[in-house]
Amino acid sequence: MEIRDTQERNTPAIRTSAPVEKLSEAMGSSYGEIMQIIGSSGIQPAGPPFAMYHNMDMSNLDVEMGFPVPIKADGRGRVKAGRLPDGKAASPRTSAPTKRSRRRTIGSPFSYRKNSWRANRTATSST
Repeated sequence: MEIRDTQERNTPAIRTSAPVEKLSEAMGSSYGEIMQIIGSSGIQPAGPPFAMYHNMDMSNLDVEMGFPVPIKADGRGRVKAGRLPDGKAASPRTSAPTKRSRRRTIGSPFSYRKNSWRANRTATSST
């Protein structure tokens, strides 16, 4: 995680409550609903989606999720027009692992096969 300074931005968003076990479903349907509305207005997101947690009650999370957009977007249904305030925000690091870092973590498929072959060969030749 890294802390970033953010500027105030327009956001179409949905605020809802869900237990943590159902959060991915709630987010998926909410992000889809928001994209349909802004897409039908010809607006493209101005950045990645966000989620803002208003409590930490894992049995009933109060979460607001949406997308920053370059212009004010009208709300419709559950989607409300809003603004993200400026200030500090936590953001995950999004760099993808490289081939080299994956090898250090899980090993390459070749080394796994080679080591398995060596272990099987040793086990069968000692009998």
